[in-house]
Formats: sequence, C-alpha cells, structure tokens
Amino acid sequence: MKDNRLHLLTLVVGQETDIPAIRGRAKWIAAAAGFGRRFAVQAAAAASELARFLFRHVDGGTFTLAFVEGPGGRGAGLEFTALGRRTCPALEGACPADFDELLKYPPFPGLKRVLDEVAIKGGYHGRPFLVRCRKWSPERAWADIEAAEPDIRRHLFADTRESYVENLRAKHEEVLRLLREKTLQNRELDRVNTELMQLARDLEALAHERSLAEVLLEIADRIRNPAVAIGGLAEALARSGEMAGPAGEKLKAILREARRLEEVVREFEALGRRRALYYRRLPLQDVVAAAMEALRPALERKGVRVEADLPDRPLPVRANRKVLMVAVLHLLRNALEASPPGKVIRVRVHRDRGRPLVEIADEGPGIPEEDRARIFDVAFTTKPGGTGLGLPMVRQIMMEHQGEIAIESAPGTGTRVILRFPARWREHPGAPAPEWVSGAPGEREAAGGPGSAG
Repeated sequence: MKDNRLHLLTLVVGQETDIPAIRGRAKWIAAAAGFGRRFAVQAAAAASELARFLFRHVDGGTFTLAFVEGPGGRGAGLEFTALGRRTCPALEGACPADFDELLKYPPFPGLKRVLDEVAIKGGYHGRPFLVRCRKWSPERAWADIEAAEPDIRRHLFADTRESYVENLRAKHEEVLRLLREKTLQNRELDRVNTELMQLARDLEALAHERSLAEVLLEIADRIRNPAVAIGGLAEALARSGEMAGPAGEKLKAILREARRLEEVVREFEALGRRRALYYRRLPLQDVVAAAMEALRPALERKGVRVEADLPDRPLPVRANRKVLMVAVLHLLRNALEASPPGKVIRVRVHRDRGRPLVEIADEGPGIPEEDRARIFDVAFTTKPGGTGLGLPMVRQIMMEHQGEIAIESAPGTGTRVILRFPARWREHPGAPAPEWVSGAPGEREAAGGPGSAG
C-alpha cells in the first residue's frame, strides 16, 4: 500500500532571511503541483507567517513541506510542519495557557482562514513546539501529484549545492532535537526515580519514629480484654471457695499470672503514650535551616537561590524533629522542582498573632484553580510520574503537630505554602482542638478541624 504523504523538503528557520525563502519555495511547489494561483498565494502567505512565528517565539526551528492525499482518498493537498527549537512561552506559564486559547492569537486566526487544518502539539514540559497545517485541493487527483512529484523534486533541487546545504542543516537540527528529547526523557525518568526513592526514605523515617509506639499500643489493645476477663473469672472462683486443694492452688497461680499480664498491658500502654515525649520544645528555625542545608547541593545544581528570613531569637514549637524535617524537606523539594534556573525560593520563619509560621514561596508557574481544590487528595498529582502522596503526608504531619498547612497559588504567580503551628500545645489528646486563626483570603486551609477542606 502506497504512503499517502510525500516528503519534499525540510528547511531551517534560523534567521530573518529564511522566511522569504520558505515563502518562495511554498509558492513554487503549490504552482508546480497544479493547485492553482489562489491556492499558491494563500499557501505562500501561510508558510511565511508560520516561519515568522518560529523565528520570533521559539528560537526558530525546521519547516517541512510535503504533499498529502486528501481525506477519504479524495483530492490532494500541501502540508506544512513547523517544529520549534524549544517550548512555547505561552504554554509554559504565561497567558494564554492552552492550545485553544493560543489559536486565538496571531498568526493562527489568519492561518485558519486560508488553511483547512491547523493543529498544535507539544510546546510545554520541555517538549518542542510543533504546528501541523494542511490545505486541500479536492479537484487535484492524488495520482497526478504522485506522477508530478519526481519532476517537482528535480527542479526543486536544481541547485545541488544549495539544496544539499539546506538539507544538511535540517538533518543537523533533527539530530539535535532527538538528542534533546532523549536527554529530557532520561531526566524525567531520573526525576521520577529520585522522587520515589526520596518518598521511600521519608516514609521509612516516619515509620521508624512511630513503629515502636504503635506496636506497643496494638499489643496492649489485643491482650487487654482477655487478660481482664481471665483475671476476673479466676478472682470470682477464688472468692466462691468452690475450688480447694490442688485445683485451688492452680486457680491462685492463674490469678497471679492474669494480674501480671494486666500489669504488662499497663506498662505497654504507658510506653505507647510516651510517644508524646517525642514532641519536644525546639527552635523552629533550626529545623528549617537544617532542611535548607540538606537541599543545598540540589539547589546549586539547578541554579536556584534561597533567600531565608530566620529570626535571631529561638522561636520554640513542640515538635518531633525528624518527622517535621520530612515535611519541610518535601515542601522545599516541591519549590525547587517548580522553580526555573535563576529563580529564587523565599523562606521565612516568624510569629503571626501568637502562632509560629513557616512560609515557603517559589517563582514557578503556579497551580491552576481547578487543581488547587484537589492538591491534598491522596494519589492526585500534577507532576508527570508523581506519586500524589507528598502533600497529604505533609498535611498529616501538621495535624499531628496540632497545626495546619495552607497554600496560595495562581497560574503565573508562583506558589506560597504556609505551615501554622499552635500558639499553645495541647498536652492531652482528648482536649478540645484550638480555634484556628483564619487564613488570608484565597488560602486553602488543610487542618484537622471543620472548614479544613482537606
């Protein structure tokens, strides 16, 4: 079966003078193929505008011309494929933010008026910007195009030296593009793998802190009722005096063991409750400073700076240092991943209305409104290959520290995360929860109490 697409020529768009050259080639090809004068003029104008967009907005790229068979085998047409050297700034964070919106901006409305198909692909998350356009001529038979193609190609490459140089430049661009894409794929795999390994380390750290206490409480819970039941029955039988002699001695031994078992249960429960002792008074800025130092090599590799505003005097909180460190590190990693090279992450530790706060703000693309409502949902993620466990884990850690997490973000403005700690620590788990200080307008609260939207 014959291919319904015949590649003709790939040209490089690297300088202003390449634009009229592409316009001339497109017009000549359309006329030589017999598409008609009006078709040729419109195709030339569209090719020129598309090449100009490549040059001005995505650092140039390659422009490919090809013949294509019409839909359903009816007629034939001309195809333009414009591949940029980099992503499109509009799709990477600035407005407009999606393909449909971008098509409303020049030159795309003009292209859609004179062409039959205009489709955009890529242009974000490191993928080069690509536009594919087609213009049909139902009257021109595909068989006639196939028959004319050898002569068109021969005339197109009449200047052998120029043609080979152009195609060599185009092939060089293609090789560079493939290398960039491969590198991006490898980096993406490395990033996902690193995130998974880091999450595993975080969870291991949490498990190490909690496992002993939880195991002790589970053991105590499982043996408490049987121990109490055995002890109560043995004591009742001993008081009744119905069992004497050897049987009575055995009953006393059972009673002694039951009471000893109850004592073991009480000891286990006491050990389990000592988990509260894991939360000690410590300077909040020390935990934040240690997290920033741990992330310093990764920050330097990416070229992202941290501006820290930490108080000179200790700002004490009741915290489990290792567990809180996991939460702060995760938020700093998120900020680093969202920050382009050369940007700044701002970290501030201070007190607001009696409550210790940690604020981490990045200059990344921000979070769309439709995603902000779900960022604390388990398994929800906006990152390719992400786990969706990080922010729910941070929220859980803050709840265990009797605090809360709030996030402010919008597309193009970056993201600010606020960790709020209680003004007073509740010593008894059954005590009423403190009334949280309401956040700034637009913040998404995620606390353990009502209105947390968590």
